[in-house]
Amino acid sequence: AAVLRLARALRVLRLVTDRSRHAPPSRRDVHQAFRDQLRAAHPDHGADDDVAAERIADLAEARRILLG
Repeated sequence: AAVLRLARALRVLRLVTDRSRHAPPSRRDVHQAFRDQLRAAHPDHGADDDVAAERIADLAEARRILLG
């Protein structure tokens, strides 16, 4: 179950690469991906209001899992 949560968190933050299969992303990579995805998901930057809250919650949970 923990491996599946980790894999989902990597997908949510779009950190799935060949490298991530061998080594976890750095804290800096996680923070940068979170900021980039958060900006894209935020309604002030053109995202759909109806799904923004759910997407932002998913991003926060993914960051929490990866930074544990």
